Parts: sequence; structure tokens; C-alpha cells
Amino acid sequence: MRSRSSLAKAVAVAALCFGAAQAHAANPFRGLSGNWSGSGQFRLEDGRSESIRCNANYVPRGTGLGLALRCASASNKVELRASLVARGNKVSGSWEERSYNASGQFTSHSVR
Repeated sequence: MRSRSSLAKAVAVAALCFGAAQAHAANPFRGLSGNWSGSGQFRLEDGRSESIRCNANYVPRGTGLGLALRCASASNKVELRASLVARGNKVSGSWEERSYNASGQFTSHSVR
């Protein structure tokens, strides 16, 4: 289903961009260590809205960050794993979404 695949990609991009936004610090991922949870709403292509709940675990490793993110709604489930590395003012890494068997690479432009 296209809407589920789009949701998985949107969650992956949001999680990775959050990590990229932190790359300006001397040790860019130190402050991210720990767990996070939250909820919200998303709109499907057919116009319906659903509530979604997410839990994340961030594990800084040297200049890198391991990320595990799980989000679920009434009709969707996303399980994202990512590994990011900061080099200078750029962040790169890989991600894998397990529910929809999607994966990819991530490279940021210069982060200020």
C-alpha cells in the first residue's frame, strides 16, 4: 500500500533529520542518549486521519548514533533502525524499516 510505504519513509526522514540537526555540537549526539516517546496524528492519501504513537531509543557511540524507532497506529506499524555518523559538519548513515522491508542511505548537506 502506497500510504503505508509513504508513512514509513516520512518517519525515517523525520528521525534522520532530527539527528542531522544536532550535528553542530562538538559531540553531536551526546545529548540524545536515552528514550523518547510521543503521539500525534497523520493523514492518509484517502483523507482519513489516524492517531499514532511512537517510542525511540537513541544510543550515542563515539561520533555515531544508533536509533531504534517504533510507531504504531490503528492500521500501520513502522519499525525503523538507523546508524548515523557525524564527520565535521555532515551526518551520514543508513536506515532500515523492518515492517515494509525498506532501507536506504542518508547524507546531509553541511549542517550549521
